[in-house]
Amino acid sequence: MDIQVTALSVLTLLSALVTTWLAAYGWQRRDEPGARTFTGMAIGAAVWTMAYGIALAVFQPAVRSALEAPILLGLVTVPIAWVVFALEYTGRGAHVTKRRLIAIAIVPATTVVLAVTKSYHSLLWSDYRIQETLGAATTAFDPGPWLLLQAVVSYALVVAGTAVLVEPAVSDGIYQRRAATLVGGTVGIAVVNLKRLFVVGPYPLLDLTPIAIAVVGVVYARVLFGDEPFTGMPATRRIGTQAAVDDFGDGIVIVDTGGEVVDANVAAASVLGRKPAAALGEPVADLLGVETDGFETTPGERTVRVPTEAGDRQYTVTVSAVEDRHERPIGYTLIFHDVTQQVRRKQRLSVLNRVLRHNLRNDMTVVMGAAERLADRLDGPDSEDARRIERRADDLVALGEKAREVEEVMEWVGDRPEEFDVGGVVRAVADTARERYPEATVEVSVEADGRLAAVSYGRVFETVVDNVVDNAGRHVDAPTIEIELRVDDDDLLVVIADDGPGVPESELAAVGSKETPLQHGSGLGLWLIRWGTTALGGTVEFDVGDGTRVELAVPRYLTDEARIVPATDVEPEAVGAATPETPPIAAQTDGGSLGDDASPDGDAGDRPG
Repeated sequence: MDIQVTALSVLTLLSALVTTWLAAYGWQRRDEPGARTFTGMAIGAAVWTMAYGIALAVFQPAVRSALEAPILLGLVTVPIAWVVFALEYTGRGAHVTKRRLIAIAIVPATTVVLAVTKSYHSLLWSDYRIQETLGAATTAFDPGPWLLLQAVVSYALVVAGTAVLVEPAVSDGIYQRRAATLVGGTVGIAVVNLKRLFVVGPYPLLDLTPIAIAVVGVVYARVLFGDEPFTGMPATRRIGTQAAVDDFGDGIVIVDTGGEVVDANVAAASVLGRKPAAALGEPVADLLGVETDGFETTPGERTVRVPTEAGDRQYTVTVSAVEDRHERPIGYTLIFHDVTQQVRRKQRLSVLNRVLRHNLRNDMTVVMGAAERLADRLDGPDSEDARRIERRADDLVALGEKAREVEEVMEWVGDRPEEFDVGGVVRAVADTARERYPEATVEVSVEADGRLAAVSYGRVFETVVDNVVDNAGRHVDAPTIEIELRVDDDDLLVVIADDGPGVPESELAAVGSKETPLQHGSGLGLWLIRWGTTALGGTVEFDVGDGTRVELAVPRYLTDEARIVPATDVEPEAVGAATPETPPIAAQTDGGSLGDDASPDGDAGDRPG
């Protein structure tokens, strides 16, 4: 056998050792996503490089020709493994099916068979001959039709795999450098291979592709994988995002501009009444079985009732536009949140609340009347006990009214934010306090002389301030109440101070944590203040010393982040804090807010909440 070892053949064989190491490196981590296809790509490169390194040293025509079969085996394996690796690396592994793998492997497998049987045909090449290049045994031939077809298929696979990586390579995400390395390395290998394919450039018969693959493979292993191989892959984000959508408890449906379903998650099956795949291309209105009036292509939020086999279900549907880079809508996402149980629970609570308040008020009225008559007829301690019964009955009636007020406040939070005059609200609260407690001194300080506008839940704001002020006037015969309103950047600060006995620490502790049987407040007033302030996106602080100082800080303009209970986003209308049809909250109450649920005789503490 005519063998001539040259620097080129040695360098190529060393490259084969490198690609073999890369294959072993990937196989050790074969359980990681993408590692098996990376190993397959490295094995194909190792076979190609090893056979070509040996072939460069062999000048015997028959042996040199026989080595073309393993060279082609490795050569056709690399593009297949590359496109599969690219799909798995970017999280598109679901597109790799057995049927598709068989389809793309038909031409490469046939090429290997034709290489083994080349002596019986000229489909791969003709006029095959050995020509020396830099002392190495390179070959020249006239390519046959099947070899040209194989070249087209191989480059189509390489281009497809590279195209998949372009998106993460040009993005600003955390995978940009790694994906750009893959794309750049592949382009470099392709340029080297095209030189041999078109037989151009210096030493046109010499194929340096195997050496280029080894060099780029080392760069891949170091730059792409680093110390933690096969981690930080774009597949994590893509598959994770898809898993989050599929596992999301709410149904998510994507429709085109005509309202037809183009995609849906698993949870949407219960909404659409069929599996997502069976819903594709169908109008979402037909699947829901309701008249939608085009809401599926109108961004916003609304509630719909959907008939199902198990009965009607109610959903809050949030519609968002899907826009292209020119901000033109190309579709819409619909998120269906099942609120059936919440609606039913709210209805039950509302009925129970109304019935309880009604019966409590009626029964306590009877008790109060009887207690008053007994107090008038009795003397001494017996008369005082009757008066105590009367006061406690009055407290229970007030507690029922406080529950009604809390319910109303929570319903107002569900309304849209409105523009109102903050200064006007504060002054109205002060006027009402003067009417309730004529002996009280109520001083008001408003930073703005004119109208101080805010966009929020005005009635909730007024209720909170009124409850704090009323609590200050209820427990002292002639209290001094100071109300200060000022603006701090985009926050409204309301400070209410009084010279009363102060709110008991036990009451403040109760509303500062979850109420338990061992730690609870005597009423709902402090809870109303806390809940109302939270709904406004603000905070409340109590400073108890010589009197009580309450500081409310709420956003002047309610944002989506601050809004606790969702509401339909609309432009707020310019309405005042009160209209002839809706008088100020302070004017609607008939006295007593925070202290309605406490007895003046101190049964529940000096100053209950």
